[in-house]
Amino acid sequence: MHALRNTSKKINRFLPLQRLTSPRRRLPNGVGGRTYSAGPGCSASGKALSPLFTGVLVFGLGVTAYGIYGLYDTLTMWPPEIKPDLRSGLLAKRKDNLEDAAAFLARAWESTKRMSLEAFGSEPLLKTTGVAISLAGILEESKQWDQAYEIYKDALRYMANPSLIPEGSRPAELNAKLLMTFSVAERVRAISIAYRLGELAQELKKPLEEEEKWLSWAVEALLKTVLQVPRPLSQPSSGSQLDVYHRMEDLELPSWDAMQSLAAPFEALGSFYSRTGKIDFAMPLYLHAVSILIPSDSYSSPEDRCKGAQLMGNIAELVLRINPGKNLPNDIISQAESWTRKGLETTVAARKEAGSVKHAECEVVYAALLYNFGMIRELAGDKEQARKFLNGSLKQAKAIGMQEGIDMVQEGLKDLEEAA
Repeated sequence: MHALRNTSKKINRFLPLQRLTSPRRRLPNGVGGRTYSAGPGCSASGKALSPLFTGVLVFGLGVTAYGIYGLYDTLTMWPPEIKPDLRSGLLAKRKDNLEDAAAFLARAWESTKRMSLEAFGSEPLLKTTGVAISLAGILEESKQWDQAYEIYKDALRYMANPSLIPEGSRPAELNAKLLMTFSVAERVRAISIAYRLGELAQELKKPLEEEEKWLSWAVEALLKTVLQVPRPLSQPSSGSQLDVYHRMEDLELPSWDAMQSLAAPFEALGSFYSRTGKIDFAMPLYLHAVSILIPSDSYSSPEDRCKGAQLMGNIAELVLRINPGKNLPNDIISQAESWTRKGLETTVAARKEAGSVKHAECEVVYAALLYNFGMIRELAGDKEQARKFLNGSLKQAKAIGMQEGIDMVQEGLKDLEEAA
């Protein structure tokens, strides 16, 4: 048995239990020209990421393609009834006139809801909700978070009821049965909106039940309508559908089945349950996210494997929290160490495969898991190995200019010396 002390509290604090979807900022020292996780809503320029969902844009839910810049490049795909307002809104946005941009896009969204879906051609819900996403993105950039939240909710209501509801009629529910009538991209659009609502619910300090509702819906919808559905063998054959997919390619956004995008809601709901102390609920969600990011039967990119490795670190932290007593049994420490070692091995292999290309996800996760492994070795009473891995983490944190990591490692080394 080993005393828990404060060590387990530090596990994964170096790499906080952040959502993999967090907005990101450019790495110092030019590490690969990539980005790493930063504070809520920040971009490389320090402005709130917009107009697409901050988390979705970064993490790869590519079906949000029809955001504001997408609309600018593909205005020919929108009906003439809303095109003037879209164009005016885009021009105002480019001039940083967010108030006018929001006004034009709000009018475009209201007009969109009054029009028939047929006016939007193939995959109409992907296009119509793109107007709402663009409007909500501008509201987010204007720090009008509550208004953006309501627009996202309105977009989901619209997806269930795209036509005017007769007076006295009950609105349709956006359930799995209805989602299965959508295209795959439209299903993931609905899921991504619910996912963003879950993120905003946390940021706006909505009741926990509301945050859980959105994230649970996103996970359940993914399980029932996307992950259980065979992947299409070929692209749609009609010209209009091909045009939609080609527009998405022009934007260089991931396709609907990007592995990391499908892992995001699982990770987010797992993070929610971890934060609220429901560890038994969090664990299977993290495991599912890892299985998506690092499938056993197919290749995954170095970035995906490093994101999966980060989640392995999160799982190790949960293992330690399952036993809240003052003393930790050896088998608990061994389980946590096993997950951390697996994450570290995965990261090392991904970095080796990447060669001279530096992926920010891998560089940060590598530093964090070295730190975590060192802290776990301290729990096991192996101060020599603990010091070795902490020094390795310090070296890596300095190499990527990660001050938070440097501070955490130095604190860990200081505690280690004081305990000697």
